[in-house]
Parts: sequence; structure tokens; C-alpha cells
Amino acid sequence: RRVHGDTLVLSGSSCCSPLMSKLNARQQAAVNELLSVTLGGLSERKAVEVLKNFGWDVDRAANFFYESGGAASAPAATARVDAAALLAVFERFKDPDAAPAAIGLEGIGAYCEELGIEPTDIMILYIAFYLGARNMGEFTQAEFVEGWSKLGCDTIEKMKAKFPEFKKKLASKAEFDKFYAWLFKFAKGESKTLKIDMARNLWGLVLQGRFTLLDEWMEFMAAHTLAISLDTWTMVLQFADQTQNGIPDNFDADGEWPTIIDDFVASRGPAGGRG
Repeated sequence: RRVHGDTLVLSGSSCCSPLMSKLNARQQAAVNELLSVTLGGLSERKAVEVLKNFGWDVDRAANFFYESGGAASAPAATARVDAAALLAVFERFKDPDAAPAAIGLEGIGAYCEELGIEPTDIMILYIAFYLGARNMGEFTQAEFVEGWSKLGCDTIEKMKAKFPEFKKKLASKAEFDKFYAWLFKFAKGESKTLKIDMARNLWGLVLQGRFTLLDEWMEFMAAHTLAISLDTWTMVLQFADQTQNGIPDNFDADGEWPTIIDDFVASRGPAGGRG
């Protein structure tokens, strides 16, 4: 590479190369910019490949480069993921009418089938958490490609092979707490609160095996119609943690619990209907 003034120019990045000649002016400019900001850590062909995966967004492509190890190690890091193969997986499930490109509800159903899980399995929610998905029922191309690239997965088989690791992580209280907190924001969308039907569905799904009184809680919540606030969502998990052996005799019903939890405890009768 050589420097002219303040501009770094990389040899071999000329638009006269056979590869560059197939690109339009905007794409050529994106390639040259990415080659510049990565200081020659990417070949021209790899730069084109990465940019295609990120919709020719230089910032996203550069972030992927540095998050994969930076200039010194990027060639080795990116070599472990076949970007074309990963993009092909995305293309199989994407909504043909989505703009920008994304996998929608129908595609997620088909994707789950390929992964061997149900669309209601906690695993697809944890995948969304791990990929940094922003909207329920959707994986954008950037989320899908960036997320799985970081995990070194470019085929359905490699994605499925991650499940034991994911399950182990979810078994960790610290990791589950982060996942549970993220889930509220993910599921509520643009609203400040979570719709009660969604809250009930999610509690029934993610608190299995973590909340001794889950069945009783779900029965109690069947008559509840108000939306769920972040505070209530958070405190339900704390309540679940504190009642693994049933509601204790010394349970502080006058503590700083949301009214809905106080009402639930009261509905259980004396001493909260222990166990």
C-alpha cells in the first residue's frame, strides 16, 4: 500500500481489476473504503464478499472485520466462516417481499423446522438473544449474518451443534437473568409495557423448571387483563427465585412487591398456601 497526502491507497484495489469491473461505482467506492479502513487486512475479494453480506454498508462490514480479530488476525478469523454459505442459509428462509431483507414469521417457522425445534421452543428466543435481534418475529440479514458469523456457524448443522452450549449457558442464573431482562424489551416492541397475553405465553415458556408455582401463577394470571410493566416482569423472576420451595412462612407480603404478586400470595390462603 502507499500513501498520498492523508489518503491511504491500497495496491490492487483499482477498479480496473476483473473483480472490481463487475461492480458499479458506489460498490467500487465501498470496497476501496473498506480496504482503506482495514489497512490491507482484507483481500479485495474478501472485502467484496463481506460487503455483499452487509448490504454494502461499510460501517457494518468494518465492525465485523474488527470484531473478528482486527487487521492482524482477520484473514484467519473470517476463513472459518463461509460467508457465501451463511448467506445462502439466510436466502432460503427470507421473506421475498421484505425490504430491507429479513426472515419473517413464515421463514422462522421453516427455519425452526430445519433446526429440529418448535417455533415456541425457548431455543429460538435464545438464538434471537444471541444474534441481537431487535424485533420479535424477524431476523434481519445483518442480525442473522453478523450473529452467526461471530459464532463461527455457516450451516444448519453447525447452528444445531451450538444448542448444547446454549442450553448450558441458559442453565447459568447470571446468563438467564440477562436473557430474561432482554426478553421484556424484545417482546414489548415500541410499547412501554408488555401485553398480558404475551407475558403469560413467555412466562409459561421460559420459567418452566425455574418457578415452582408456575402452574398456580399461570392459573391466577388467566383472569388478569392489565399490561405488565418492566418492574412487574423483573419482580416475577425474583419471586420465582425466592419461592423454589414454596412460599415461606416469613414471606414479607408487605414488602416492595408489585400488587399483583401480593394478590397472588393472598389467593393462596394462610401462609401463602405453601408448596
